[in-house]
Amino acid sequence: MDKYGNIVIQPNFDKIKRFSDDLAIILVNDKYGYIDKKEKILIEAKFDDARNFSDGLAVIS
Repeated sequence: MDKYGNIVIQPNFDKIKRFSDDLAIILVNDKYGYIDKKEKILIEAKFDDARNFSDGLAVIS
């Protein structure tokens, strides 16, 4: 949802975090990945942990 309460991304994921460097962390079946603002999965949800991107880098495990 945006700050006005409008749905901007359809609820296809278990959880979506805030965007950072134009990517958002998603949670799907207890695994983390990343989407862009068009809801395109850029990095498949296959990680146990993921952090926000900053300057093009992110910590994952």
